[in-house]
Amino acid sequence: MCIDFNLNDVALSSQIKVKFECINLSYNNFTDFLRKFTYDNLQNIYTL
Repeated sequence: MCIDFNLNDVALSSQIKVKFECINLSYNNFTDFLRKFTYDNLQNIYTL
């Protein structure tokens, strides 16, 4: 499973491009990972 996706941050007017190369995870594990990844990044951005 190779995934290419963008996380847009309007507040900073920037785009975080993240590419995961052939991640071998189940759908649920991946969505949990993605949710945590997104949450951590938003937390870092908005606590600056």
